Amino acid sequence: MPMATVPAPKPEDFRSGGRLDVEALSIYIWDVLFASLRNESEPIFPTHVDADCSYPLFVTFTEYDYLSQEGGNLRGCIGCLEEIKMSETKDYVRKAAFQDSRFAAIRERDTTALGAQMSILHTFEKVDRVLDWEFGTHGMVIEFGVGNRGYTATYLPEVVDDSFREHGKEYCITELMNKAGYRPNGIHDPKIKDLKLTRYQSARYNCRYDEYRKYPKHTWIRSPH
Repeated sequence: MPMATVPAPKPEDFRSGGRLDVEALSIYIWDVLFASLRNESEPIFPTHVDADCSYPLFVTFTEYDYLSQEGGNLRGCIGCLEEIKMSETKDYVRKAAFQDSRFAAIRERDTTALGAQMSILHTFEKVDRVLDWEFGTHGMVIEFGVGNRGYTATYLPEVVDDSFREHGKEYCITELMNKAGYRPNGIHDPKIKDLKLTRYQSARYNCRYDEYRKYPKHTWIRSPH
């Protein structure tokens, strides 16, 4: 699995008005989603975001109870660990909304219960020990072999923190091996060879439907043709 080697960006890059403004990009995810659902023209990419800047990214949709706002269950998630231009975000919005094989395609009537999250991944670091990472900070990619077959999988930082903190690091790595397609006998399974881990961090913003509706410039502005 190829991975990015981009340097860590500055924190201000991700803030409102920054060249990698994750809040603006999460709003853009909504714009692309509604334009796609309604067969409308492409929405304008946020003008202050550097469209040619390349980083790994993931687009994630989560589902909430509209009244209680409880939940946060995964509804679609597609991304890339290689560097891609921010302008390509729209392609991953459509893949996450309509092509994630784990879920039915999102319909317009589903949108009121959704959150849309933009995650930009950075600071990829290969580590010598597979437990050398921290809950709440790191996501990870593992690579390993069993026999003549290679396996690889990733967890985003929020998945690691939300799903595995209470179970511990070894359990998290074991579940990631399961995700890769191999059911291990613990992280010290003797059949596993060359287990490697790369940790990374992410800047992200999750914009729920009701929040999106409050933005004054969210009305699916069309690109000029």
